[in-house]
Amino acid sequence: MNKNKLFSRLGFVLLAVTFVSAIMINQWLFKGVRLDLTENGLYSVSEGTENILVSIDEPINLYFFFSEKATSDEPGIRSYATRVRELLEEYQSLSYDKIRLHVIDPEPFSEDEDRATEFGLQAVAKNTQGDDIYFGLAGTNSVDDKQVMPFFHPDKEAFLEYDISKLIYQLNQAKKPKIGLIDGVSANGGMDMLSRQPKPRWVILEQMSQLFDIQALDKDIDAISEDINTLLLIQPKGLTEKAMYAIDQFVLRGGRLIVFNDPSASVDRAPASQQNPFPRILPGQDLNKLFNAWGFNLDINKVVLDNDAGMFLNTDGRAQKFLSILSMGEARMDKSSLLISGLESINFDGVGAIEPLDQESISISPVITSSQNSMTVDSERLSFLPDPSVLNKDFVADDKQYIIAAHIKGQFKSAFENSVSEEQKESHLSTSTGEANIFVVADVDVLSDRLWVQVQNVFGQQFASAFADNGDFFFNLVDVMSGSSDLIGLRGRGRYSRPFELVNNLRLQAEAQFLSKEEELKQRLEETETQLAELQASVDEQGAMVLSPEQEKAIAEFQQQKLQIRKELRLVQHQLARDIEALGNQLAFINAFFVPIVLVVLALVSMLLRRRLLTQYNRK
Repeated sequence: MNKNKLFSRLGFVLLAVTFVSAIMINQWLFKGVRLDLTENGLYSVSEGTENILVSIDEPINLYFFFSEKATSDEPGIRSYATRVRELLEEYQSLSYDKIRLHVIDPEPFSEDEDRATEFGLQAVAKNTQGDDIYFGLAGTNSVDDKQVMPFFHPDKEAFLEYDISKLIYQLNQAKKPKIGLIDGVSANGGMDMLSRQPKPRWVILEQMSQLFDIQALDKDIDAISEDINTLLLIQPKGLTEKAMYAIDQFVLRGGRLIVFNDPSASVDRAPASQQNPFPRILPGQDLNKLFNAWGFNLDINKVVLDNDAGMFLNTDGRAQKFLSILSMGEARMDKSSLLISGLESINFDGVGAIEPLDQESISISPVITSSQNSMTVDSERLSFLPDPSVLNKDFVADDKQYIIAAHIKGQFKSAFENSVSEEQKESHLSTSTGEANIFVVADVDVLSDRLWVQVQNVFGQQFASAFADNGDFFFNLVDVMSGSSDLIGLRGRGRYSRPFELVNNLRLQAEAQFLSKEEELKQRLEETETQLAELQASVDEQGAMVLSPEQEKAIAEFQQQKLQIRKELRLVQHQLARDIEALGNQLAFINAFFVPIVLVVLALVSMLLRRRLLTQYNRK
């Protein structure tokens, strides 16, 4: 028999044996075992998600709607849909059958399409012929509560795991999360003592009340109930010492705290009078007794001015730049933060600066910062400022970025360690029982209606139209902080679409050579065209060109050179294709032979170890 045929058949047999062995090993020894070797762990879930899945009490149904047929010519969205489905299958696998996944293709005019519409999924128009694409998720629990992700936007891919885990977490909750609120500026509504008229609730609090159970707390509260896991402070004023202690112990025992504290709140002014028609803006309460113990400082007497983020507003018929009223765009946000997902601009007014103190056990993550073209001024300067150009004239940047909003977490110490009463000593916590979590925003105007929403009355109904992302920022913040600690700790997933860097490098090298040859060819063509133009000036009586033997020889040589250069260009392109093909063959070999061989080796080692353990056990 021919040796080449023999080796070919042996190679085929070896490949078949390896392939069958790999399948058998995967089914028998490694069934359900997955190894994620991607750089960012794209095909595995975080520990926080695993904890949420393990804690599911009652079965949860997930309905994944994807228009399979309608996207047959959309490879990009189909690829993303495959990744979403695989992630959902991983959730189902890790939930011990508590999650039941249903994959549905809602074809036009079908009951499945009606069901997707009833759930509230968004249909995206594919074309003008009325073809719609559904790509969303709906979930229900045993008591028919419903949570929906209307559409999986590819630009939110990095937060895909968080969004799905949040949906499952919410379905596993028996009732609305309870949030404690200490409000110093009547954001939650109240009574205007001068006009004797009720103050309307801010839009942001009105919308919040639909999703959360808000419990208003007094400024002299001496304890915070155990059923409150999140406390919201909005420009607190007049907090008593015992209330400060209650907040301190709340945070140390694991409660989450959100603070909006402003050195110059435009929504909060002293009462006007005939003697004082332009009352000064009031600062928030100095909370640094707490903040300093927790690793940072917030000076309520200083306001940040930012020349890059300052907004232009119309005053007296002309546009003027207000350095204290800021529009923070994407460049000023930490886009890797869950809180900033999908946001473009957030408006602030008279912000303070959060300054980290040197404490090793505390981690301070800035989420929104000023530009380096910033400075600080005394907050009193903003109390009465009819002409903002005064601030512009005196502005001198100090080349420093100031933290406006930050997530602070770590091992906190009590701010009252040296002033605990005998009555408090028994239950007093000196340090946090686990990792404490608080979020601080050095502004309260960011929540007020005027900076982000327009409210219109249409036929007796109030409609809010947002022109900035303040509301989304607030709800992202409350959503994350009021959720499970596992949700707070979830990482942003990396992006799945990753370039083939080695292939790209090969292509770039070849293109560089190609461009170099192309330039050389163009230059020679220009030189030849110039020579031909000169030759055209020499004609005989019949108008035919007269060329000398030397000129004819030069043109012939150029034609040869041109053919040679074209040949070299083709060689460069062919070499690029060969290099990429060789790389593909290497990867195919690794996938076809190396990985199965590794699995076979691991299986053999496992079998030998198991046999050795059994032998030792039998000897005993």
